[in-house]
Amino acid sequence: MKNKPVVINRLAALFTVVVWGTTYIFTKYLLARFWPGQLLLVRLTLAWFVLLLFNLRDYKRPKLKYEIVCFFLALTGVFGYFMFESFALTKTYSANVGLLMSTTPLFTAIISHVALRSERFTFDTGLGFVSAISGISIVLLNGAILKLNPAGDIFALLAAVSFAFYSVIMRSYPVAKEIGQHVVVRKTFGYAALLLVPVVIINGGYGSLKDSFLWMITDFKALGSMIFLVLIASSLCFFLWNVVVDRIGPVQAAGFIYLVPLVSTLAAGLVLMEKITAMMIAGGFLIVLGVYISESKPLKRFNKVDSISPR
Repeated sequence: MKNKPVVINRLAALFTVVVWGTTYIFTKYLLARFWPGQLLLVRLTLAWFVLLLFNLRDYKRPKLKYEIVCFFLALTGVFGYFMFESFALTKTYSANVGLLMSTTPLFTAIISHVALRSERFTFDTGLGFVSAISGISIVLLNGAILKLNPAGDIFALLAAVSFAFYSVIMRSYPVAKEIGQHVVVRKTFGYAALLLVPVVIINGGYGSLKDSFLWMITDFKALGSMIFLVLIASSLCFFLWNVVVDRIGPVQAAGFIYLVPLVSTLAAGLVLMEKITAMMIAGGFLIVLGVYISESKPLKRFNKVDSISPR
């Protein structure tokens, strides 16, 4: 069946964004005792050890070119993304952050268009973005008026650009073909953790880290939340995301990111019993429509005319 690999890749991308859309529920509980930087440091370090277990028998001496690529993956997709998001949340509204960070697929398409000859910014890509971002606006704002806060909003956009670069770098330098995708993810987490260490120390989070960790391993709910974040949201989902980007390209993979705000809203309604309104349902329809247009490209006949030639 020719379409089977395509379906599998899209299901992997869908699974990944669904998991990422629910992580805040588990993160919210852990943040009762962890500072955000502490939590990410512990999460990345534990995920690094988990992934190391899959590499003990065939461990190879690292090569400089692999280390450089993995360092920049860590700088953009993990450390940079987290830092920009954290700064944004302290300086603007959470709805602004969610909305502006949902522009990741657009920035991915633009950067890919410049950096990768195989990826083109098409009419479908633009229309899918308009539909999805309209739906995301409805879901996140829910009738409220968007209030701009330039400093925080810029940080949110930088977070989106940072993750876009991560996906493009992954596609441009496919080192996983030589060292394995699990090794790429492990090295990425390792470098991101190293970059976080001075940030945690400077912010005074190192001293209380031991107490927070002891609380986590003695609290059943906290331990379960951390296991989910480490094994599923970090180790498995970053592995799957890298595979999907390698197989279908960063632009098509990024299109699924539009679903994250919708999944988060549904999760809040189902788990935290937050109210889901008719406007949110309408917004959800526009988001799904935007993903469909971006992925299926039903307007291919316009792409030859309206796409921007990379040459």
